[in-house]
Amino acid sequence: MQTSQTPPNKPRYKRIAVIGTGPSGYSATRALSQEGVFDCIRVFERRDNVGGTWLYDSKSDIFQPPKSDQNPKQNRDRKIPANLHNNPQLTDPEPEDPTVYNPTYDTLDTNAGASTMAFTHTPIPWANSLQSIKKYGRGNSSRPWKSVLAYIEDLFIPYLHFVTFRTTVEKIEKEGTEWVLTLRQERAMYRQHGDASEGRRDYWWQERFDAVVAATGHFSVANVPNIEGLEETAKAFPGKFEHSKAWRAADKYIDKTVVVVGGAVSAADLVDDLHAFVKKPLYLSQRTPNPFLSKAWYLPDVERKPDIKGFSPENSGTIHFTDGTELQGFDHVIFATGYKLSYPFMPFEAITPQNRMKGFYQHIFRIGDPSLTVVGQVKVAVSFRVYEYQAVTVARYFAGRSQELPSIEQQDEWEENRILYKGPTEAFHEIKPDFAEYYGWMTDFHGDPAKGTDTYKLPVWEDCWIDSDIEILLAKDRYWGSIGAVGWVEPRADLPAGPGRIGDDNVNVDVPHTPTVRVNNKRPTGMTIAMALASESGPRLHPHLRNITCSPSEPRLHEAYLHAPSASPSSPLGFPTMRSLSVVALLAAASTTSAAVFEAETGTLAGGAVVASDVPGFSGTGYVTDFIDNTAVLTIDVAGLAAGDYEIKVLYNAQYGDKFTTLTVNGGSSTEVALPNITTTTWETSSAGVFTLTAGTNTVSFARDWGYYLIDAITVTAPPVKPVVVVDVTKGGVAQAEDGIFNGVTAGSSVAGFSGTGYVEGFDVETDKLTFTLHSDTQTLYDVILGYAGVYGGKQTTMSVNGAGGGEVVLLDTSAAASPWANATAGQVLLNVGNNTISFSNDWGWYLLDALYVSPSPPPAPHQVTKVLVAPKPLPETQNLYNTLLAKYGSGTIFSGQADTSGVTWLEQNVGATPAIIGLDMIEYSPTRVEYGSTSTAVEDAIAFDKRGGIVAFQWHWNAPSGLINNDTVPWWKGFYSYGTTFDLTAALADPAGSDYALILRDLDAIAFQLLRLQAAQVPVLWRPLHEADGTWFWWGNFGPESSKALYKLMYTRFTEHHKLRNLIWLWNSVTPSWYPGNDIVDILSYDSYPAAGDHGPVGVQYQALLALGENKKMVTLPEVGSIPDPDILKAYHADWSYFVTWNDEYINADTYNNLAFKKKVYADPTVLKLKDLGNWKGVQSRIKACGASTRAAQK
Repeated sequence: MQTSQTPPNKPRYKRIAVIGTGPSGYSATRALSQEGVFDCIRVFERRDNVGGTWLYDSKSDIFQPPKSDQNPKQNRDRKIPANLHNNPQLTDPEPEDPTVYNPTYDTLDTNAGASTMAFTHTPIPWANSLQSIKKYGRGNSSRPWKSVLAYIEDLFIPYLHFVTFRTTVEKIEKEGTEWVLTLRQERAMYRQHGDASEGRRDYWWQERFDAVVAATGHFSVANVPNIEGLEETAKAFPGKFEHSKAWRAADKYIDKTVVVVGGAVSAADLVDDLHAFVKKPLYLSQRTPNPFLSKAWYLPDVERKPDIKGFSPENSGTIHFTDGTELQGFDHVIFATGYKLSYPFMPFEAITPQNRMKGFYQHIFRIGDPSLTVVGQVKVAVSFRVYEYQAVTVARYFAGRSQELPSIEQQDEWEENRILYKGPTEAFHEIKPDFAEYYGWMTDFHGDPAKGTDTYKLPVWEDCWIDSDIEILLAKDRYWGSIGAVGWVEPRADLPAGPGRIGDDNVNVDVPHTPTVRVNNKRPTGMTIAMALASESGPRLHPHLRNITCSPSEPRLHEAYLHAPSASPSSPLGFPTMRSLSVVALLAAASTTSAAVFEAETGTLAGGAVVASDVPGFSGTGYVTDFIDNTAVLTIDVAGLAAGDYEIKVLYNAQYGDKFTTLTVNGGSSTEVALPNITTTTWETSSAGVFTLTAGTNTVSFARDWGYYLIDAITVTAPPVKPVVVVDVTKGGVAQAEDGIFNGVTAGSSVAGFSGTGYVEGFDVETDKLTFTLHSDTQTLYDVILGYAGVYGGKQTTMSVNGAGGGEVVLLDTSAAASPWANATAGQVLLNVGNNTISFSNDWGWYLLDALYVSPSPPPAPHQVTKVLVAPKPLPETQNLYNTLLAKYGSGTIFSGQADTSGVTWLEQNVGATPAIIGLDMIEYSPTRVEYGSTSTAVEDAIAFDKRGGIVAFQWHWNAPSGLINNDTVPWWKGFYSYGTTFDLTAALADPAGSDYALILRDLDAIAFQLLRLQAAQVPVLWRPLHEADGTWFWWGNFGPESSKALYKLMYTRFTEHHKLRNLIWLWNSVTPSWYPGNDIVDILSYDSYPAAGDHGPVGVQYQALLALGENKKMVTLPEVGSIPDPDILKAYHADWSYFVTWNDEYINADTYNNLAFKKKVYADPTVLKLKDLGNWKGVQSRIKACGASTRAAQK
């Protein structure tokens, strides 16, 4: 029965976007079209044809092992162009993701039967492949993939006008009531302006919709288990590993030693395809083999092995099994281990580490925002048919012709109850055995079709719909028996088995809290227990069998159901009860080459923590459970060790899915430690990383994080000492990265094209670092070039020299280049006589380092700075200020500066010196701050300092012209931050007649008035607007370089032409070339430097970058610094910064960044120019009367 229906002519949403054109995408497109009430339906497909997973790719995935030290996240890592709103852009083509090729192969036949593969409205045409006829006979229920693809293609023909091909949905995000889709059309053609040459670039744009249907399926991202040593061995032998998704044909495996890993239907098909052709035997490793596929596991020449404990690269690759046996020199390992869910465009983390999509009611509607829906995110549900039902459900809800959704609280309750029923893993999405209930809910919810539409009434669920699936499984069973499978056998003792037992004469399945079940008191025939095959992960718990009757012709067909556990008294999820744990332990002094082990159960327990021993395989006498409550913390005191670096490992069990624990050492910063899912009877080790421990007592704490894991012990081991390789660079030299000193990083060799014997990778946490050791016979400057690969996109690394900062080194994206290896200029370094160190620390991380190229620096080229200011007709005092700076530029001197009057006063009182420059801010003159009562004396302060003979510099933290967030979290006075406003700069600049453009002019005029006051007082200004734009943390940089440059040019024109400001020296404050507005409207280039506390280095990388940016025709300066550069180091580096201005508060009045002794040293240095060194730099008398007219004009 339908209730609360909206009239047919009033849809809930009018503009609909569909993502994907596979069977679920087709279903959604057809259902939406047939409702006939939507203003717009747009369908986006990243490929050039419909069909989804059923499209054939001749290429296959590049194997991607999970990193051993973390739980990697799937993401595209694309750099999305800024400012796409109403501003489509062309960019260089993005590299094709090597892990997105389809799993379809040339001889693929369906494992689902013909009626299952068919929609209710159109039967799938009959077709059998020659291979399936040979195996299963004529007229079998399977279909070759080409027939399935043709079926989808034919059905899509009436709806192709909705589809935009070769278009990837990179991101969806909600703005108000609309969904904004960021779209990229791959390699769109363009014709270059001015000639007839053609090229291909990616085309980016955005479109807005009221609702979105995600129909991208779940057979995209391969699931590879995190096995110890896999990453290292795969890098050493990249051609030896693959996922079943990459399977294309059996040819390359002929007479090869092959290992198949997996216990479900894909593994069974691989065993079928390979066992007769590989070098005998075919090895089959299984953690939890599906007993209902037993005949495949016992085909001839198949040697069954237990779970894999680890891999190692010795002896051309070695596999270590959990029973202690090894296999050396294998040729191929194929992981038939299922898929991970992936929705990389979602605006939130949609997928849990347990591979469940969270927050979607009935697997369809986003809880709290039903305008976002998913079609196709179910398993064991009879596809394609379930996609059809879901699509109609969505379409009629969008059209306003369905029932209303229950309350958000009720939807949340549904999700919680389903987790209790199915668990928090991907089994959450398994519809079996509740087919009738799920299909019934959908048909009740969406109701009958509206009159006058093309849509139709969907039939109710019938049990016989699964007949064709069972027919295929029966056929497989008969075929495997015919080629020599030993039949249904007792599981081997060395293979994992559940508490149930499959015997020769009957099936007894003993399930805790459930009765023992028999099937007709007879042994089932082959695959009659069919549906347990459907999950790639095999049975989740225990098979609970029940009879069903589907048709009179097949009275003995049966289904295997996965039975959810009954809730135990200890936990609503059936998990063991866990409590918090506090452990105090003293580790006896141990050799630095062996591991010191601490058993958790020997510690002191508090807060109701318990020691348990239910899960076998632990060390010692038990383990500690908990990490459910948010306050749960395990703390271990580690003492008796020599000071040094130690690797900490956790012996754990995570039987309830992938987990994380938060580790803290000595109260420092926290590190998340991944605890990948393992079976209930296995304990594994996870490395937390390398940490520096003191000679006294150290604390190692574990906080709950995700919870639901067990900790058995920790080990503390000093990593082996690597010999230091010293490279003599006196006359130039090359230092190979793999010879450096590693801290948290590793050597690699799988990305071809490196120099030497390898490269260094693994930069992914803050403490990761690579150190080179270089020898120089003299103290001199050297040019440094860093060889790297930016295969994960553009990044940055932080360089330090002998422990002092050298600055950030930019590593450009090389993922689309002919070779991934490139060189980055790291600037100059000053090496001392003897050995020196150059280190590269993580910074952004995710890059590869190959080598360091070092050569003696040539003498610096003389500066060629222009003597003419960019603004027309500068006032004499403005030109005199510029001339004063220019006269000292390159002379080995630097002007000193300090932000704010309070900072100047502090210096005078505590250091006994007055800086040459005061840095002030126009912030409080912003109209949207004045509206809230802000006042300022910055202009008066500037005039006062000018009268003392000082130099005035201004920046403007511009509170946005409108759109201030202004709530308790982001108050109005944070309106200069990107997160503090919704003001759209690009849109405002695009509409000069609009209200937002007028507000920009209002704000510019308000600041111009203050600058005119300074002009009237003969005060020239070092004017630095739109500072740090390329950082994007301020709103004027948040819309990309073009908008930022346009705003700068608008300001320059408004100030110089409209307001006739002649007292400004224009500074630009970004290093990035793409952000530079040009030499014609910039006088001085600048960089704001905030290195680590106490790092008084020369900021050399940015110095060289700014010289190049201005072609050495512009002075360069440091208008903001945290740690003041040491003048001695500046002279040694020939770093001719014109001036520095130290920021206020703790940067000047505390010892954190610049201690008092250092500040006194700086201001005592004769090369640091102070107020007393300026003299009469202005050289003119007052002309206030002449400037007054400009002020009055501004006031009008």
